[in-house]
Amino acid sequence: MRCGAKRYVVITEAGGQTKETIVKARTAIEARKVIRKQYGPSVPIQNVYVLPEEQVQEGSMLS
Repeated sequence: MRCGAKRYVVITEAGGQTKETIVKARTAIEARKVIRKQYGPSVPIQNVYVLPEEQVQEGSMLS
């Protein structure tokens, strides 16, 4: 993990389905960029927030 990076939860909606994706990034803007690269620019992002430390688990995360 890079210096200053945090885990962000990015909530997207596609086809009526809401999806939460955990992303490692330094800022919320960088987290949005990761999602845009992964899923394309047409995916609407509803919310981005920092994952609290007590909920952090190593697992499937995008970076």
